[in-house]
Amino acid sequence: MRAASSLRAVATVPRKRRLTLQLLALLGLLAVASVPALAERRVALVVGNGDYRHTTTLKNPRNDASDISAELKRLGFDVVAGFDLDKAAMDAALKRFARTLTGADLAVFFYAGHALQVSGKNYLVPIDAKLEHESDVEFDTISLHLVLRHMERQALNSLILLDACRDNPLARRLRGLSRSLDVGSGLADVAGEGVDLLIGFSTKPGAVALDGDGRNSPYASALLKHMRTPGDEVITTLRRVRNDVYDATGGRQAPWDHNSLRHAIYFNPGRPDTKAATPAPTGAQVISFRQSWPDGRVTLGSFKRIDAGRWTELVQSSNEKRATTFNHKQLSATAQEILLYDGERSTGPIWVRIDIAAKRIFWSTDQRTWNFVYEITEAR
Repeated sequence: MRAASSLRAVATVPRKRRLTLQLLALLGLLAVASVPALAERRVALVVGNGDYRHTTTLKNPRNDASDISAELKRLGFDVVAGFDLDKAAMDAALKRFARTLTGADLAVFFYAGHALQVSGKNYLVPIDAKLEHESDVEFDTISLHLVLRHMERQALNSLILLDACRDNPLARRLRGLSRSLDVGSGLADVAGEGVDLLIGFSTKPGAVALDGDGRNSPYASALLKHMRTPGDEVITTLRRVRNDVYDATGGRQAPWDHNSLRHAIYFNPGRPDTKAATPAPTGAQVISFRQSWPDGRVTLGSFKRIDAGRWTELVQSSNEKRATTFNHKQLSATAQEILLYDGERSTGPIWVRIDIAAKRIFWSTDQRTWNFVYEITEAR
């Protein structure tokens, strides 16, 4: 739901035959309805670049990415994996990954290889990058912000893990090419624009990580050791990884992370306790909606059941750059109607009534006056 001030107008505009390209992109939100009932959909992009053509090669990233990819697949992730990718191949892998993101409960991006920071922004380096001119940064590398933007806009929870702070001769080359470029060591600090995101670095911002002497880097080795532990939240996993890497490198490397997660996420949720398990709720699990407004805006989104007592709402209007997520407590539910409550809105508490039979969604601030806001397009 949006703020109360934007919801008072009842939509009467009929559906338009044509939508702008921006609105067509928003239709991706409706893909949430294809998620199996109560089954989390978890996706990942894993890239390892080591066989560089124009700078120092790295022996471990391919192994790191291969092993992380295999482990994520074992843990139930739908994985897009790439090894020793040039610029065209990295673009293609990112495009494939972006198409899997809509409605994903958890999206993971793991990158091992060369990267650099320029003017406070981070760039991932394909194996064919030369960086012979200062403008090549924009054309020959992949902006981390591009990956981050796709994940934040489309997935419910996002996890980015960067084992990419190796000593990079390309960064030194760039410093010699132009005094106008601020080329730093390691990677720059980045925290994302919203919530439900965790970004992990193999070492602290501005520092250089070690490639390692064994099959895997110290960071990937610790991650592989701990990510399979049943029942550990990701934040617990990364704390164990930090301790292992710090000890293994004699204090020379300490992994770093930024965390704005609101819910617990897991690599390995573990087997549920069947004795204490809550019976699976019946009825609709995902409810998709849309609405056309008198000012020409179109809103698309969905309500998704988290468990027997909670729902998540994902909503985006055509004039907004990214989707917004809200959490609701279920007050009651039948096959025909669901009543939800959100007491954490900045505009005050709000109740939502989902009338499945009438295919309409209403909101109220007092449970006496109900305002029609969205048309249900699918309930499943």
